Amino acid sequence: ERNRIALELHDEPAQALLVICQRLDALAEREREHRDDELAGELRGVRESVVRTLTGLRRLSQGLRPRILDDHGLVAALEWLGDQIHDECGMKIQVEAEDLLKELPLNTQLLLFRVAQEAMRNVARHAGASRAVVSVRTDGRRLTMTITDDGRGFLVPPTLSDLAGSGRLGLAGMAERVRLLGGVLNIRSVLGKGSMVEVELPCTAVGDASSPASAAQSLAADAPALSAM
Repeated sequence: ERNRIALELHDEPAQALLVICQRLDALAEREREHRDDELAGELRGVRESVVRTLTGLRRLSQGLRPRILDDHGLVAALEWLGDQIHDECGMKIQVEAEDLLKELPLNTQLLLFRVAQEAMRNVARHAGASRAVVSVRTDGRRLTMTITDDGRGFLVPPTLSDLAGSGRLGLAGMAERVRLLGGVLNIRSVLGKGSMVEVELPCTAVGDASSPASAAQSLAADAPALSAM
């Protein structure tokens, strides 16, 4: 469903915005011939607004299901995301992952990507960090992904609803999706010493992302842990 929505966002609204840009360019060219500088300036302003909207739409489409995830897998998608955030805010992001990630079901890869995406966006917006590390590993029983940063940290609220109220609504939603695969999402932070978001999934969920009931037998689906490090 996410793939379908992403394609529709790219194909119809994006193409319509491109046509609007072309028509604005044609109108601006005609106005230059009549030397109406004020109107030409307004047309340029409208065009810039359309371009910003188009850029945001493309970012939304990529965020729903980036093509690189389907074509090259989770590690490449995480590295692409890290490069994007570095270009936007200068924060350096290091990705550490194992080769087995190529064998993960696409649904599991998408879940891990979305959690990492939400966590890194929160770091970029709130943490004032210079560096973050995304690590994905397994011990044969469970798969663990952590996102750590060297930012200012924050006071971790006691419940997920409080977390949503602090501007981190996306992570609260991700925690529920992780729970449906029999996993847990933990958030830890210390003021002045950075934060960590951790996802743990049982290997049964990694092997069969469509079977959350059996996954829950391997790793208890407790409420997400919110605590100081």
